[in-house]
Amino acid sequence: MNTIIGLKEFRVNLPKYEAEIKKGRSFTVVKRSRPAFRVLPPDPWEGLPEVDPNEDSKGWETLVDFRKLTKDGNGIEAGELLRRIQRVNAEEDKKRSKAKRKLNGQNRQVSRKS
Repeated sequence: MNTIIGLKEFRVNLPKYEAEIKKGRSFTVVKRSRPAFRVLPPDPWEGLPEVDPNEDSKGWETLVDFRKLTKDGNGIEAGELLRRIQRVNAEEDKKRSKAKRKLNGQNRQVSRKS
């Protein structure tokens, strides 16, 4: 069931509405008599593809097997993964900056010859 409530009412009584949302109710919040947003209970399965656990990962493609990133095969900690991603991003940024400087230098040389 969708109920219309004012923004101030929602803000002042947020704990009350939070409890109602957890029960499955939804609300349309209005500001100056116009709908501002809707508050819906979360659907934990929304947006996820349906997968039959008995099938052998049919339709899925392994992008990275984090277990193979270590010698013991136990994977890596989330912090270590983040550091590695940041390192790769920093290296890519350096490459882009270098290519950009090189390109800008070529453009300047061309404009001087004209």
